[in-house]
Amino acid sequence: MAENKKIKRLSKTTIRRYNIDQLVNHLDICLSKMDNPPYRVDSAYEQILELSDDGTSYLFRCDYQEKNRRLIIEMIRSVYRKVGV
Repeated sequence: MAENKKIKRLSKTTIRRYNIDQLVNHLDICLSKMDNPPYRVDSAYEQILELSDDGTSYLFRCDYQEKNRRLIIEMIRSVYRKVGV
């Protein structure tokens, strides 16, 4: 798992303090450092896409809104688990 070398884990306090844009930016940075990212951040449409089950395409998961904060935090945590951070 060489892809976890550059990913920095945010503390719980930092996650609570970050606004939605900062959380999405952190997710995007983490994903850019992975070989096979499970999500993709589409900043043009302010959406997060999730890799389909068959791994051939990315499908809409959520948009950048405060109501999706918990979901975005869970995405960040799933990336941490995937790379072992």
